[in-house]
Amino acid sequence: MRGRVLAVWLITCLIGSTVWLFITLGVRDVPPVRFAVFRLPVALAVLLPIAIAGRTPFPRSARDWRLIAGSGVILLGLNDAPSVSCVRTCCSATRR
Repeated sequence: MRGRVLAVWLITCLIGSTVWLFITLGVRDVPPVRFAVFRLPVALAVLLPIAIAGRTPFPRSARDWRLIAGSGVILLGLNDAPSVSCVRTCCSATRR
């Protein structure tokens, strides 16, 4: 189990470290809101097969689903949305 936790942590760090790069590249050509909306189905298409293949148990109670949904809204609404907007307006890498 310890090796699996370490592997998940390393993969999370690897993916997390690429977020800024892909946001910077993505908002050059796509408006921030459309870019943010597009990211969700892409993430679902990548992560859902991994979860199913790994036989990850899905939440069963409505309370757990509400907690997950609330965490997602907070993470995406309070973290990602300002980041994407900031990259679009402030980052010199996106200026043409």
